Amino acid sequence: MRTIRATGRHIGFLLVMAFAVTTICSAATIKIYQLFLLVDASTSGSSVSTDVQVTEGRLYIFYLVFHYKNEEQRERLAAILGNGGRSKANGEYAYPGIVQPVHLTLTTTTGSTLIDVNRDVQGVAAHELGANYSGAYDRKIYAAVLQTGLYHMKITIPQGRREFEGFESAISVGVEPHTRMPSN
Repeated sequence: MRTIRATGRHIGFLLVMAFAVTTICSAATIKIYQLFLLVDASTSGSSVSTDVQVTEGRLYIFYLVFHYKNEEQRERLAAILGNGGRSKANGEYAYPGIVQPVHLTLTTTTGSTLIDVNRDVQGVAAHELGANYSGAYDRKIYAAVLQTGLYHMKITIPQGRREFEGFESAISVGVEPHTRMPSN
């Protein structure tokens, strides 16, 4: 699953970089599993929005991703993000790191709100390794089963954390490979 998500994320990253010259934070309609949009987690009010196409009904997982470029950045980022370890007593993150508020909305083309959540993301859901000691840490924002269709998605960072300055942060969406919805 990490390989599929990572491959899609890298393709999405290239697409985003192609449009990065513009200052508009809205891209053309893209397939949701290829989504990778830069958002500044260190700045309050930072947001990104786009239209997304869901081509297959299944479980989609929304992530806030933090990239590091070398071992020094990895160590610094790991210290502020916490880790994925869970407490046996209550199942919550044992070391949640700095909590990051995120607001996610997903609306249909008719304007109906499908998802409208405020989450305090914490800990680490996944760690991806890249070349030359680079990589990324993923924090889970939300998971939902989505039906096929066109949606408008917006993610806002209501309260930026200056501890994340100097790290590239982005929104990514992964898929759960074993949750395809039956065809009607």
